[in-house]
Amino acid sequence: MKKDNWQNRIRNHYEKPIILIPGKTYIRKSLHEAYGGQSQYGISTPRRYNSIFIFAMPGGKKHGYHDGWNQNKTLYSYTGEGQIGDMVFLKGNKAILNHIEDKKDLYLFEDEGGGRVRFIGQMVYQNYSIKDADSKGQKRKTIIFQLVPIETIAYTISEEDELLSKSEPGETLSLLRTEAFLAAKTKMSTRNRTAIMKNRNQKIKKYVLNRPNGKCEACNKEAPFLRRNGIPYLEAHHIHQVKDMIFEDPLLVAAVCPNCHKRAHYGKDAKEFNDGFVAKLI
Repeated sequence: MKKDNWQNRIRNHYEKPIILIPGKTYIRKSLHEAYGGQSQYGISTPRRYNSIFIFAMPGGKKHGYHDGWNQNKTLYSYTGEGQIGDMVFLKGNKAILNHIEDKKDLYLFEDEGGGRVRFIGQMVYQNYSIKDADSKGQKRKTIIFQLVPIETIAYTISEEDELLSKSEPGETLSLLRTEAFLAAKTKMSTRNRTAIMKNRNQKIKKYVLNRPNGKCEACNKEAPFLRRNGIPYLEAHHIHQVKDMIFEDPLLVAAVCPNCHKRAHYGKDAKEFNDGFVAKLI
């Protein structure tokens, strides 16, 4: 990846004009004034930020569609854009379909009326279906996107991290590296994306946690303590994703000590700090 690309991604990540908090209500006009993007559409793609804003209409049944959660609140159905004729994968619909490949964060809001929108959370596109709909007395094809919370993709359980931090007999660092880069290049299909992303996360994370031989890749100090399995404790830090949950490039993930990990996300000098040590990985 070219140097200016990852620096732009760090800048966009740490210099977002409004901090989005799940459950909080925002004035949509204010969001567009801060981020840019199309203010009249359900899908907004600000050019200055690696973000896509989705504005769902849970009460849209009268228009031939219904956005909302499934019964277990694990899957969110969102109807794509396009009010006349069959929906196609262009503009906003295409942006959702390719947001992982394009490295765009997907943020979901629900319309509350009166120009106010409630932030639901960061999502990941998983699948889609094509359904017949009746809009203003006309039959047409509609695209229904299935979105899942970004937490669904995460490997966050400490026991799993413990397994990933320990290489098995025959798993050399060279082999782990090869598997990580092959996983990173796996083509994302329109189906079974969650399984593909979880496998990719696992391969990349295992390589990264084994790469520095027990030393933090930010401060270069030994890990502060050992895991229960005797392996030095380090955490996988992704410079692009706030929650370190989607890994798409092994060179943009670092194994860091807990102190450096917190500093990389919440420190006053977070952007400069990331610039400094990530440059060594590229």
